[in-house]
Amino acid sequence: MNKRKFFILVASLLVLAFAVQACATPAEAPAAEEPAAEEPVAEEPAAEEPVVEESAEPIEIRVLIAFTDKRLDFTREQATAFNEQFPQYNVVIEGLGSYNEVFEAAILSVEQGNPPSVIQFYEAATQEARDAVTANGNPLIKSVTDALGGQTEVNGVKVVLEDVVDAPKNYYSLDGKMESVPWNTSTTIMFTNMSIVEAAGVTDVPETWEEVDAACESIMALDDAPDGCIAWPNHSWLIEQTMAQQGALFANQDNGRDGRATEVYLSSEGATNYIQWWKDSYDKGYYLYTGVQRDWGGTTDLFNAQQVAMLLTSSSLATSVTDAGNEAGCLPSKVNGQI
Repeated sequence: MNKRKFFILVASLLVLAFAVQACATPAEAPAAEEPAAEEPVAEEPAAEEPVVEESAEPIEIRVLIAFTDKRLDFTREQATAFNEQFPQYNVVIEGLGSYNEVFEAAILSVEQGNPPSVIQFYEAATQEARDAVTANGNPLIKSVTDALGGQTEVNGVKVVLEDVVDAPKNYYSLDGKMESVPWNTSTTIMFTNMSIVEAAGVTDVPETWEEVDAACESIMALDDAPDGCIAWPNHSWLIEQTMAQQGALFANQDNGRDGRATEVYLSSEGATNYIQWWKDSYDKGYYLYTGVQRDWGGTTDLFNAQQVAMLLTSSSLATSVTDAGNEAGCLPSKVNGQI
């Protein structure tokens, strides 16, 4: 199944599942008792009765996502196609600037009596989403597993949760339930400007921290050295990924899967390995910081402008790099020579 078809199917499934939750079917009125007449009542010819045609408005399904760029346009295209396929629904996509804005808007909408049917939220905040409740104390968000309620198809569309490969499926599941459907799945990756690297006499793409350090020493010694050797966003996701690569836990209770996490291991060997390497890279003038936290776009701009030779970032930004005309070598990042 190609990615586009998979996205459409999953998006359709997610919207419909939450539509079932948000738009409950009104209870049927109790059947009127028949009069205890001794003689049968003759039915009037149907032609003599006026026919009342009901024009039901489509059920609106409000969806909040954390994008305002081309991903918002793409999502609205999918919503339009969905609405054409299922005219009984009207999916309305609203784009916001971040996951936090989405969550805050969702809570505010609930308080105002206009809750969204679906929201896009980042998986690291799954527990926060599970904790959220309405003013009545009811859960604000229902898991996809609970929303489906064991259905194998919705409106004739096959449920495809079992088609999700194990790694992301396990990542988005907790307590045996799939909490949400992955919008996309990415990993840490390092892009390398081979022109700069080769000019410094480095023939192979650096794969480990030690190899990055050695390459940076040569790159920053160039007469026309870039402003820095390497950049990455100042974001907790990077340290989470790095600790996972080392086989280290980020939080107690098995990263919160055996119970509610109450402690993060920022002083553990896995964390301090990364923090020490980061500090050393900065002290040597290798690491170039934009000065802005969570700056995915700014660090990508540094690489695209050839102000750094290497970029450690999310694989989801690969298109941004290649669309800028870069021919960059890239490999999954490795923590050290032993991993």
